[in-house]
Amino acid sequence: MTTSEDKFYHAQITQRVDFGPDLWMVRVRSEGEFKFIPGQYATLGVEKDGKRVERPYSIVSSPAEDEIEFFFELVPEGALTPLLHRLQPGDRLLMRKVPKGRFVLDTLTGKTNHLLISTVTGVAPFVSFVRTLHKEWKEGRFGRHSQTIPAEWREQTLGIWLSGRTA
Repeated sequence: MTTSEDKFYHAQITQRVDFGPDLWMVRVRSEGEFKFIPGQYATLGVEKDGKRVERPYSIVSSPAEDEIEFFFELVPEGALTPLLHRLQPGDRLLMRKVPKGRFVLDTLTGKTNHLLISTVTGVAPFVSFVRTLHKEWKEGRFGRHSQTIPAEWREQTLGIWLSGRTA
């Protein structure tokens, strides 16, 4: 099976940090532009025996960073994490060109308190939120007119967020 070049980037692993025998982080550099909003995910994959194996992974990095970071937890009987666990800096993996997800930080409706609860790698989108908000705070842009969501995405994001609300 060959990958469709119009749907995938071949992302190169630039860094790997092992936090334990079954928990690690990688940073990748995609071969093209990958714009995302904090809280979104990327679909990553590898090819094995002529088949593509893909799974979604929340993005840890801020959109302002040059590389894209992911946290992984090894699922020994899983379809993908054992394959990802073998990868080292310099290796490549597949990454769909379009990020997805509606779990974005609401900075548009004036809400200022957010309760963030997670376990293990589920902390990834929260780290992306915090890194982005910290950058804005250092630049004096934190607060009511936060730039967490780029201006061109604000209307679309607010529409996505509102469409997922229940009355």
